[in-house]
Amino acid sequence: MTSTATAGTEPSPERADLLARIDPDRDAVGVKWTREGSSLDCPGGARWALVVPEAPPAGYEWTVVVEPRSNNPIHLCLVVDNEQVMLVLDGYGRHINGLNLVGGRTADANETTREREIFQRGRATTIVCTVNRSRVHVTCNGERIIDWKGSAKRLSLDRTAWQDLPADRLAVTCYEGGPARIGRMEIKEIDPGTSIPYSDPRTMADGRSKIPPWARPWTPGPGGPPQPQPSEPKPALPEEEKQPPSSFASTGPIPTISLEELPDAVRRSKESVCIIEHPLGSGTGFVVGPNLVATNAHVVDGAYVDELECHFSAAGTQKYRASRVLFEDPVRDLCLLEVKSDQAPIPIVESHVFSRGEKVVIVGNPSLGETDIVLRDAVTAGTIRAVVHTGNCDFYQIDGVVNPGSSGGPAMNYEGAVVAVIAMKATEQGESEIRQALRGLDDSFAGRFGAVAQKGIAFGIPVTDLSHALAQVGQQSESDVNRVSDRHLANVLVDRMSFVAGISLIRLQMNVPAGVRQQAEDIERRIRMGQVPRSTLNRIVRIPLLPQEVVRALNAAFEEDDFRKIMRASESNMEANVKHLSESQEFDRSIASSFEALLRAVQQTKRSAEKPPTVYNAYAKAVNEQAEDMKDLIRRLKDQLSAGKAAYED
Repeated sequence: MTSTATAGTEPSPERADLLARIDPDRDAVGVKWTREGSSLDCPGGARWALVVPEAPPAGYEWTVVVEPRSNNPIHLCLVVDNEQVMLVLDGYGRHINGLNLVGGRTADANETTREREIFQRGRATTIVCTVNRSRVHVTCNGERIIDWKGSAKRLSLDRTAWQDLPADRLAVTCYEGGPARIGRMEIKEIDPGTSIPYSDPRTMADGRSKIPPWARPWTPGPGGPPQPQPSEPKPALPEEEKQPPSSFASTGPIPTISLEELPDAVRRSKESVCIIEHPLGSGTGFVVGPNLVATNAHVVDGAYVDELECHFSAAGTQKYRASRVLFEDPVRDLCLLEVKSDQAPIPIVESHVFSRGEKVVIVGNPSLGETDIVLRDAVTAGTIRAVVHTGNCDFYQIDGVVNPGSSGGPAMNYEGAVVAVIAMKATEQGESEIRQALRGLDDSFAGRFGAVAQKGIAFGIPVTDLSHALAQVGQQSESDVNRVSDRHLANVLVDRMSFVAGISLIRLQMNVPAGVRQQAEDIERRIRMGQVPRSTLNRIVRIPLLPQEVVRALNAAFEEDDFRKIMRASESNMEANVKHLSESQEFDRSIASSFEALLRAVQQTKRSAEKPPTVYNAYAKAVNEQAEDMKDLIRRLKDQLSAGKAAYED
């Protein structure tokens, strides 16, 4: 065991030295810390915390070397999938260790509880916390203390005791205010997730969502949504990073083509391109066979088939509704819809051979920036520049002006035949694979893939993949078609029901009866004063109640038009669609039963939110139990659909 905390080794290149980034005047809570060489010293005397100034990545290994100068316990505040939780070490006056408030239960009464002495006065202890979205692994001086796995929504921070700790931050704390020295503090990123990796502090806000945490999509859990935090401005890119590298740069502005300049064959094919709209989005499609429209899978992802409307400029104001999904491959990002229309199919190049510099015409329905304005049947010129191979998938890299909304449209040669399907927005897996493939060609371009994608670089799915999809549809039986349609319905339904479930749980946590809030305050006050016997304490279900200012912010967010639109779409035909899957001959009965169970749970939570229990313990129990039930049902259903998807694709 190291005898002094200052004996820590220098951090390796992949580890960030957090002590060097901490400003004692800015990041200390309670008492003033001083810097002694490479260490930070706390004199003690009051409850204190030393806060890391940056949010951690989604997965990280946090090493802290700490030397207590008294017998007071020292704890660590961790962040697990955006949820904060306190790691109690040597607590409760009897060397109790564990995560505090797991499912509302304290560190001395949950599955992580372990009794073992951690600290010795005047001797350094090395604590290593390895954390990802669903696991917390802790060692002290090399000995495993905690290995917890589960949903981060079961975790929470006691805000009555630590209301002054910033959200989404790591911290070293001492509730009883003993003196201590921190000799080393490092972090190693093991999963960047959607958080920002540790690098130059000036880049910490780069890529951070502008949507406050409490307004983001939320999965069910007893902790509720995080509290609103001020967002940081996104720094401007340096001038040299605003353009793609020369190997991918445009040869000049890509012109929009006027109708007069279009070859007759392209003009005829253009009439068979449509805009596909549904309540939650839009994209482009085109006719590839009698009553058959091709598009990207992500264009129809999240939409019921009967919500999909196709508008052809050549057909005036007439609308054509999709009747069935015939083919859907999210990995390849292709989809074929049955749409009964009078539009002629666009010819498809039967055996297209990649030719660098080949000129193409792109037809789509792009939106203008962040507005609701859509350019119908916009036609632009492009050039096929490269083939990006991603294992089992190829993409054409096309130099052309393509904006969101053009996804699913055709890239045609000057004879009016399709050579590729525009995939402006790749699927998450596809985008990751493209990024990896491009990294071998140009590192800097791969790093800016998302930004460049809307500035003159597009991707196209080669027509060969479209031909294979058409051949598969041509061999389908009626039973096969029903299975594809049911699978699409099931995937949309589980996403929408999960959203409704999450919002219902949030509403339950918002609608706290005044009496329940007063009872909670009384219970917490009595616990702090030691007036509650341990036998009674273990029977009390405790949950953090949302502060009134958070409730007001959530209410305001729920009143916005965009939210109301999403909520209406998510709740529409929910019961009827569950019934359809339950009665379908081709759909798996066990999965249908899981949908029925989830529907009952959602309805129960909506009733509880409208009329919550008026006794604190019953209210807390309802929040915890319904959140756990919902989480288990959704997880099981998604696992079943995932297993079924693999079997179907085989």
